[in-house]
Amino acid sequence: MSSVNLKEFPKSNPLDGCWAKIERAEYHIKDLTKEIHKFISQLENTSKLDHLHLDQRPAQRDYTLTLTIDPPLILGILAGEILYQLRSSLDHIVYQLLILNGVSGKALEKSEFPICEDSTRYENKGYSKIQNLTPYMLRVIEMIQPYNDLRGCAIKDHPLVVLHSMNNIDKHRIMLTPIVETTSTVVASVTRSGPYGIGINLVNNGVTTFEPSKNRTQLVANVFVPGPIPEPVTVEGIRVECTFDVMFEQIGTRNNMIIPTLINIAGTVRSLVSEFNKKFFS
Repeated sequence: MSSVNLKEFPKSNPLDGCWAKIERAEYHIKDLTKEIHKFISQLENTSKLDHLHLDQRPAQRDYTLTLTIDPPLILGILAGEILYQLRSSLDHIVYQLLILNGVSGKALEKSEFPICEDSTRYENKGYSKIQNLTPYMLRVIEMIQPYNDLRGCAIKDHPLVVLHSMNNIDKHRIMLTPIVETTSTVVASVTRSGPYGIGINLVNNGVTTFEPSKNRTQLVANVFVPGPIPEPVTVEGIRVECTFDVMFEQIGTRNNMIIPTLINIAGTVRSLVSEFNKKFFS
């Protein structure tokens, strides 16, 4: 596993610790990517796709896809460590802003970078964690709250909201559990009988999600013949191809592919640290 040489980050800037945490998270993302690729390779080599039966009208085949292995625990462990480092770096920003503003003692102990989905929650819960900052500092933090910076997505899919939600789940409730999603492509050759017999190649795509420890699922390959179905219809050469990906169970409004989600969060946190550094510590 990769490691960060902390000697590369001399403490000359109050936010150097934030940069070190982000670097650590990005190293872990590379490690997690390797572990996911290893797991998917195992899935591709060991999963079983069994043909069950064929119905002629409409032409349909049912398949059972059996996953022989669950996602390994290391995926959730690494994801949790990445989220912790990124969330922690935001809290360090607030701590350093309070010190810059001359705050000391117990007022520092309750500090936290607020992440709120609406202004009411910010006023009721978020503000109390940063109330000893200057009006300008408060304004900067409020303007980057998800409800003020939607980025063209649903607020529950904002990278800061996803970070806050997943970090809380991993830290306070249960280790993050990845799920497997497979995309199945059904390729079939359909022959219509009669004086004008025609061979038709059809492709039908589908997506199926597997929860851990529920390894069997049924893939229904619907192969429809355009127009009226003559008698008989011959469906031959059916081939089902499956590709796999690993995702987080639904956070926000959808399932989230692990690596793109973490890269997006890390990029968002890195941008915020840069913004605060330029405004207050350069």
